[in-house]
Amino acid sequence: MDNQIWYILLFIVLLLIFGVIRWFFREPLLRTLRGFQSSYQAYRDFKGGTIVYSQYNILASILYFLSLGFILYRINDFFKAIILWGNFTTFIIIVIAIIVFTYLKILLYLLLGFVVKSYQVTREFVYSWIIIIHVSGIILLPIAITLAFVNTTLFPYFMWIGLSLLTLFNIYRLIRGFKIIFQKKFPLYYILLYLCTLEFLPIAALWYFIGR
Repeated sequence: MDNQIWYILLFIVLLLIFGVIRWFFREPLLRTLRGFQSSYQAYRDFKGGTIVYSQYNILASILYFLSLGFILYRINDFFKAIILWGNFTTFIIIVIAIIVFTYLKILLYLLLGFVVKSYQVTREFVYSWIIIIHVSGIILLPIAITLAFVNTTLFPYFMWIGLSLLTLFNIYRLIRGFKIIFQKKFPLYYILLYLCTLEFLPIAALWYFIGR
């Protein structure tokens, strides 16, 4: 499939998803934005269970996975790092990899909470992460659209903007997560184990790959 055609079709779908969220899920969107700004608001919503188990969550997560997947696809395409069976196929594989990686991490978080008998703490941690995913999907969408059509001279600048935003979101997620963990007196040993295996290693691997 010609790149320009599936780029346009993809962004039509993404903009439609954003429009549906904006017009039909205004209240959960506003709660998400408030929860992104305030830990207390996020905790209240977590207790109420009003965002995660909803159609809004599905749409916001799709927006995030497709936007992030396209940004990473364009970076891969720019550097010609991994060449598979075609551009669209490469994009789909990247999106699937992001989805698998994200939900595998969520599963490991919950499993860790179950092992150390702090399941409710890790559920709150995951909930806080999901809020950040929803907001970052909206913010990354214009970056993804820009990377689709910007010329090669400006591409590196927008690429680093996207990667910097992604890094900031992850740092913010860690700060919010640690606030939850330390408030609930989560075991220090498991915090260090979690950091080394589930956070620092994947981020270091990504930056090493980009910097090669």
